Amino acid sequence: MPSGKAIGIIGYGRMGKVLEKVLSAAGFQPVIIHDNRSVPPAISESVTGWIDFSEAAALPASLTLALETRKPLVIGTTGWYDHLDPIAGQVHQAQGKVLWGANFDLTMQLTFVLTDVAARLLRNSPLQPRFHIHEIHHTGKKDAPSGTALHLARIVRRHFPEYRQVEVNEGPPAPPHTNGPALPITYRRQEGVFGIHELTIHTGEDTIRLSHTAHGREGFARGALAAFLWLADQPPGFYSIDDYIRHTWLMPAGLSNA
Repeated sequence: MPSGKAIGIIGYGRMGKVLEKVLSAAGFQPVIIHDNRSVPPAISESVTGWIDFSEAAALPASLTLALETRKPLVIGTTGWYDHLDPIAGQVHQAQGKVLWGANFDLTMQLTFVLTDVAARLLRNSPLQPRFHIHEIHHTGKKDAPSGTALHLARIVRRHFPEYRQVEVNEGPPAPPHTNGPALPITYRRQEGVFGIHELTIHTGEDTIRLSHTAHGREGFARGALAAFLWLADQPPGFYSIDDYIRHTWLMPAGLSNA
């Protein structure tokens, strides 16, 4: 998609404002949608698609807007995943183009890939690893643990199903302990922290740490734009950020099964 095209931003909070700057710097025309329930027809016609960083309660209106205008929608809003299957069915039935993700920071996506590869390799190793996840966010973050920490846990548990659940506690990282049925996640809230996620792998003799620190919101906005541009060239469907990573990163690197 050539630059200069208009892209609608649904939601004008902290992420919406950062996304506006990123779109402008990339040569696109950001169009701010303050109320997605009543978008003027002229705007609906002029934009090439929509990126939503509003809130879960506003998602139905954003989805209706995208499906009625038959234009791609990237969903960066969180907190609606209990309705994932019905929304997927709605998109498929309308033959829309929608892509969603819990975290659009591409360096965090790289961390997910590295976590998956490490867990797959360790699954059949003699090391008997023990995993721990710790996250720190700003004091304004409402959910705990973060959705990103929970996704890291899902990746680990995919390869280590003996972790039948997660165990969440507020506080510092827990000391190494013997394997049990719960994968430990700890969290802390600290003023001025955009987001820190750390996966620790303990073995009998050594410790491995995979850590990701976000220094701002620009990475999320750039990732959402990259996913939007990819989505625009795809056939109708309900996609996730995993599909984007698989097709643009993993498959060219011969890691299509990661």
